[in-house]
This record gives sequence, C-alpha cells and structure tokens, in this order.
Amino acid sequence: MEKIKEIEIHMLGGSTSPTPYHMHGRFDDRLWKNMRGFKNLTTHVRGILATQILDKAKNYVAEKVANVPKPEASITDVDFTRVSRAGAEYLAKVSVKNPYGTPIPICEIKYSLKSADREIASGTIPDPGSLKASDTTMLDVSVKVPHTILVNLARDIGADWDIDYQLDISLVIDLPVVGNFTIPLSQKGEFKLPTLSDMFA
Repeated sequence: MEKIKEIEIHMLGGSTSPTPYHMHGRFDDRLWKNMRGFKNLTTHVRGILATQILDKAKNYVAEKVANVPKPEASITDVDFTRVSRAGAEYLAKVSVKNPYGTPIPICEIKYSLKSADREIASGTIPDPGSLKASDTTMLDVSVKVPHTILVNLARDIGADWDIDYQLDISLVIDLPVVGNFTIPLSQKGEFKLPTLSDMFA
C-alpha cells in the first residue's frame, strides 16, 4: 500500500520528501518583499489621493471666496490737520460700501506712508468699529509723522514744501462665511509739510 501511495503522489507531481527548509525561507522572503512593496504602493497612492482632495478643496474654497460679495473701499482724501507734540498729523478719509444687510466688524486698519521710496510713518488702529449695514461708512485714518522726519524732509526739499507721497492702507474686516478679509488700498499724491506758523498755531 505504501508503494502504491508513493506512485500516486509521483503521478500527481508531488514528492514524498519534505520541502527543504531553505526553500521555505526563500518563499517567505519573496512574500515579505511583495508585502512591503504593496504597502509602499498603498502609502504612495494614499498620498496622491490626499493631495488631489486637498487641491480640490482649496479650489472649491477659492471659488466660493471669489463669488462672495465683498465691500468696496477707496481713499477719498488725504489732508494735513494739525501739529502736535508728537509730530504732524494727516487725515486720510476712507469710504467703504457694505453690501450686506448686517454690520461688518472692522478688525484693524494698518497704514504705511512713504515719500521718496522711504517709509515716514506707519501704524495700526485696532478695533475701529463696524461698517454700517447696506450703507457707506466713512472711516478716518489718522497718520502721524514724527518731527525728526519732518525736519529731514524739509531739509531735502528745500524751499518747496510740497512732497510726493504714497499711502498704503490695509482694511481688515470680519467677512461673513470667509472670516478675516483684507482690503488693500493705495493712493499717491502731494501734500504740504507744516510751516513754522502751523507749528506755533
């Protein structure tokens, strides 16, 4: 009977002898390498899918933000107001139109005043109020130029008291759905430096 069993196993392509240990080891190594390769491939594919989903989400948010109504703003005027102990004060008037039926909080207003490509004044106005609902709000942005800078400017321009300026204003508002949103404004022009009579007025 044992002989017949051996013949049957041989005919089926089998072997009566046990599989050598080193063959088991080679099979296990190949299996382990394949599993590691599959795991690396899976991680790579997941990374690609995550990047694609993130890009689509960014594009979706960007489209929604682009389609959200936004307040319109402009700098309407910049004038010298007075001389204080700190320096000369200039007043910029900003007109902002709110398209929403509810007031919009203004988080802060940042400004930078430049002349001859150098900054002569800068500052931040925190929590300046809110924009009126469905209306136009006029904002006053007070810009203070220190005395030392005024003296240097007067020395540079000589007898001419008119100077060229560039005023940059960033209006940060709390926009519905979007959150903090910055409206950048910029205006170039001329204004007069304060005279001695202004200083002692």
